[in-house]
Formats: sequence, C-alpha cells, structure tokens
Amino acid sequence: MKDVIEIRWAALETWKEGAGRDEPVSERTGVPEAAGKKSPSLSARVRQGRRLSLLGRELLAEILLEKYGIDLPREPAPIARHPLGKPYLSGHEGLYFSISHSACWAACAVGRIPLGLDIQYRKKKKTELLAARILSAQEYAIYETAGDREFCFYDFWVKKESYLKYTGEGIRRDLRTVTGEDGRFFFLPQMIPDCAAALCVPAGWDGVLQITEKASGNV
Repeated sequence: MKDVIEIRWAALETWKEGAGRDEPVSERTGVPEAAGKKSPSLSARVRQGRRLSLLGRELLAEILLEKYGIDLPREPAPIARHPLGKPYLSGHEGLYFSISHSACWAACAVGRIPLGLDIQYRKKKKTELLAARILSAQEYAIYETAGDREFCFYDFWVKKESYLKYTGEGIRRDLRTVTGEDGRFFFLPQMIPDCAAALCVPAGWDGVLQITEKASGNV
C-alpha cells in the first residue's frame, strides 16, 4: 500500500470586520476583496491571524484523530519546536505536519515523511520588484517570459516557502539561493480558489496525496 499524505483546507466564516492577513475580506462572500480598497487595521489583521492559526490547528487535530487515532487536545504537550523553530508532534516523531494560511484560508498536511506545505493568495499586484529580490537568475528568466508573470511569481514563492518548511530552516538566507533541488514538489493550483499552493517532500517519494475541503471554520 502506498504512503498517503492527507491535506485538508478550509476558509474562515465571514469576517465582518474586514480583516485579512493579506487582503480585506468581503462580507458577502467571505473571500478577499479586490485590490485598491482600504487595508484592515493592524488589530483586525492580528485577530484574523489568530483565527487562521486556530483553524490550522483544528485541521491538524481532525486529521490526527480521523487518520491516526490521536486526540490532540488531550495530549499534555502535543506540539514542540526544533531549535530553528519548526514545529513537530511531541511523542509522535514518526508523523510530520505543516500548516499554512493566507487571506481567509488555512491548510494542513500530515504524513509519515518530512514535508512542507505553503499556500499564498494571488494578490492583484505587480511583482517585478519582489521577483528580482527572491528569484535566482534562471528563475527570473522563466518569470520574464511567462505569459502570466504574477501567476508564475506566486508558484515560485510557494515552492521556496514549502521547501524551507520542509527543511525546517525558515527564511534565514537569500531566497535567490533556495531552489530545492533535493526535494520533490507538488503544485496544487486547483486546491484553493485564487491561491497558489505547493507541497514539498523528499525526492523519490512515491505516495498518494489525499486532499479534502472542510466546511468553513468558525473559530
């Protein structure tokens, strides 16, 4: 039987104060509003970030209970951190997880191999300056000739972020040097509307991804 990585994602229920980590959220749809409108206040963004963190933790707890019989809330100290800050399941070192959130979405991946998951809302903005700062010369050449530069940029962004989550090093070096040759990447363009998403696992892994959308989270 092939190894399975479970990925689960959800959107927050409507955030009426208009707080989004990356963009304001529409009262009507609960998804980011068009660019150009006034950004939410800092306190609103902080509250939104906390809710997204709770939602990510909720997704993790659901996967662990349903797939592995682990009741996370009952664990005495369920999550610890490696020296560089990467979280891991205390007492269940054979399992690995990664949580990511952006705008009004959160996602979590759990499996029996080291992994890193990253999602990023595709903002409607020019990306040339950021691309020059984070892409290698080879990557920038691909970006320059892409039919949709913004789409291409966010795919590179989540690739780099997912790799750094996979290794556990975080953003501690020039992103132009992060190319991820020793990892295997799964790009998930259809997983979350308007988001880039990538999963990084060890090179040579030959398992199955199981992706599930959960009902909107009320946290």
